[in-house]
Amino acid sequence: MERSRPAENTGRALKLCLAAIASALLVVCVWFVAQLGRSMSRQTNRTLEETATFLTSLADYRTESNFSVLESLADVYFQLRDEDREDILQKRAGQSNFSGIAVLDAAGRMASPEGREYDLSGISSVQAALEGQTQVSNLIEDPRTGNKGVVYAVPLLQENSIVGAVAGWVPQEHMRRVVDIGSFGGEGYFQVIDSEGNIVVGSTQKNAAGGEENFFDLIERRGELGRGSSLGQMKRDILEKQNGMLYYTLDDGMARVLNYHALQHSDWYLLSVVPQQVARSQMKQAWLMVGVIVLLFLLLIGMILILNKRGSEQLQRLAFVDPVTGGFSRTRFEMEGSKAVRAAPPGSYTLVSLDLQKFKLINDAFGSAEGDRTLKYVHEVIKGSLGPGEYLSRTSADHFNLLVYKKSQEETLRLVRGIARTVNRYNEKLEQKYYLPITAGAYLIDDPQLPMVYIQDRANVARKFGKESRVGQMYSCVFYSDLERRRMLREKELENRMGSALDNREFVVYLQPKVELEHDAIVGAEALVRWQDPERGLLPPSEFIPFFERNGFIVQLDLYVFEEVCRLLRRWIDCGVKPVPVSVNLSQLHLRDPDFLRKYQSIQQRFDVPPELLEIELTESLAFESMDRLQEMIDEIHAIGFCCSLDDFGSGYSSLNMLKDVSVDAIKLDREFFSGLGGESEREQRVIESVIELTKKLGVRSVCEGVETASQLEFLRRVKCDALQGYIVSKPLPPEAFEKMAFGAPVGRPGEDGADIPNVK
Repeated sequence: MERSRPAENTGRALKLCLAAIASALLVVCVWFVAQLGRSMSRQTNRTLEETATFLTSLADYRTESNFSVLESLADVYFQLRDEDREDILQKRAGQSNFSGIAVLDAAGRMASPEGREYDLSGISSVQAALEGQTQVSNLIEDPRTGNKGVVYAVPLLQENSIVGAVAGWVPQEHMRRVVDIGSFGGEGYFQVIDSEGNIVVGSTQKNAAGGEENFFDLIERRGELGRGSSLGQMKRDILEKQNGMLYYTLDDGMARVLNYHALQHSDWYLLSVVPQQVARSQMKQAWLMVGVIVLLFLLLIGMILILNKRGSEQLQRLAFVDPVTGGFSRTRFEMEGSKAVRAAPPGSYTLVSLDLQKFKLINDAFGSAEGDRTLKYVHEVIKGSLGPGEYLSRTSADHFNLLVYKKSQEETLRLVRGIARTVNRYNEKLEQKYYLPITAGAYLIDDPQLPMVYIQDRANVARKFGKESRVGQMYSCVFYSDLERRRMLREKELENRMGSALDNREFVVYLQPKVELEHDAIVGAEALVRWQDPERGLLPPSEFIPFFERNGFIVQLDLYVFEEVCRLLRRWIDCGVKPVPVSVNLSQLHLRDPDFLRKYQSIQQRFDVPPELLEIELTESLAFESMDRLQEMIDEIHAIGFCCSLDDFGSGYSSLNMLKDVSVDAIKLDREFFSGLGGESEREQRVIESVIELTKKLGVRSVCEGVETASQLEFLRRVKCDALQGYIVSKPLPPEAFEKMAFGAPVGRPGEDGADIPNVK
């Protein structure tokens, strides 16, 4: 008995030791599994927060971009012609995220193209804009269609006073496209709520809970919070613009983890949601192996490490790998692309946006599986064309983005051409071929600090222009141009300098001779303006006249030119020279002032110039505005004593019927009217001959402008055209050169040597 006790004690001790070892192993295993769970949870939260941060930045950038579009329109609105404003508003809407852009008056009213009026003053963002702030509204219904969306609004200023607002409508469907993307392999989803919990933008992803319009109500009615989460804390965070996490389970039994991020420019929050089972899928396997791990401690450590690595790789794959092509997801592409672009010198990379035309027919005819196989094939073709440090991603449907190390358009064109040929190479042996044309847009990245979303938008803008212009081509590639921005900067420079240039007499008058064909004598001249810029030299009218027409400065410039012509005629008269009549152009903008001709008469009387030496040239497009008003104006010009001619006859609106309705002294046939003259167009010659013959019967002088060739000159002489002007006779000349040509010598001022020259017959 005594001998057995030690054995029993030893056995008992061994059992206790084994039990202790087993317990220790079990504790260690449980600790490791718990650590694994926490590690995977942290990895899930980190990946979720990174993705949410990126999407928040995207949404904030879109908001800033929308405000930028409206502010740029507000800056130039009153510089636009009335008839161009609506077209420009709708064109900018088509090039941006807005479905429509409108200008509201100071009371917040908007007139629709159909003539109906809508009162939008009750919308919060409109009220804010009328008070001088930029703001986006909460979700509202469109008073015209009943569709939901939001209204962006900015103040509209005129002479530093708020006279209205520029507002843009973004439908809820457009906002959903930004956030309605899947994460974690399509298991996660995104939503947007306001500070009251109302769902502004929902999600159509499969795990998104529907049926509720308020997120807080959804949690209170159908949810159960977990992990110490508090709905009250979330509400407080939202009111204080703080970010945070929430764990909850809905009545569908699915546990979810939520990350909420504040958006700028509004009281909205981005909710990023992922089912916890995505992170727990590997945990279930770990718990099933606990029994084995107790016996095989070392193996357990190895397996835990392997599972941890696999779990991390799966999370990375779900977040950063495209499920169709196996390549970079859009998120991974933008992350890696941003790093590469910012690390390289400006102008090193080009962003190319590719779109497969006719791809939808593949899905319709052969099914989505064959469509996915085609997309993977195209992805592999493009990938094979890339070099080190270049990136590729399928961004959506059949669209691909490439970030390539290309410094010139020629290199990019070769790349796109090669991709198009290789993609369609499978057709070489087919009897019935089916081609996939490619439309591309490219942007050479000259500013590495631009957000990747902005860079992609520029390439997409270029691609859309290419899609519109491509006709029957295997590929097309359009490059983004910054010409619009440069044009606006140039126009701003012109606007800043035009007033001082007028005061400094930098605008100079040139004269183009009018030659009478019967006697080959100079019988008049047309006054044309040039800008003698101290820095850039002599500027042609094409560089400033169109802009002055748009901003209204052309009215002051016309009066300035008329005054210079009167001063010149006065000098000729004072020097004893027999002057020739000089014609000046009149902009349509003068019609806004019903008494504008009094200003012309006042200048003429101040210089005491005989009115018959002055001729006003009206463009025939005025007839398109109002034939009655055109005739009234001609009568007023004749009442003052000025001559009157109809310019640009034949440029677009004119008809022979006009000749009986307007009593002008002369008609100037536009150069396009007879640009084909050369003996080969008998039909055109007969038309011109008939017009000139008709003017003679009506007692109206005929002048052909833009005559450049000897054959045109001889034809016009043969059909007895009264006069012509054009480069065949002379280009526009400075006054001194014109005087030498018309009078035999420059005309000096009275009292100067050589000033008093005899009249030239």
